[in-house]
Amino acid sequence: MTGQRRWPARRTCRHFPGFIRRDGFAFLMFVILQFHLGIQITPLAAPQVGLFEARKVLRAVARGAACKVDLSDRWDFWDVVHLPLGEVRARFGIPPLAAMGARQEAA
Repeated sequence: MTGQRRWPARRTCRHFPGFIRRDGFAFLMFVILQFHLGIQITPLAAPQVGLFEARKVLRAVARGAACKVDLSDRWDFWDVVHLPLGEVRARFGIPPLAAMGARQEAA
């Protein structure tokens, strides 16, 4: 749903703080610690240094915040797995990547 072609953990994690309705900042801290400061928080991804790109993260958080569904709270993806991705994005209120980029350029 993010529009990313590849799914490295750091790209996927950018959107989480936006759609998590309860304490999304904690998840953002996880991303900063794991992928910018190189402190391993999870064994599922190698720690890395210097990958925090503020502009991209803030755009992703804004897109996540626009999402009408908290995908971290008992969301059942089977309800929408049969739908085209564009329809799922529209249903959940996730703005297109291009629209978010245009908003940032105008600001």
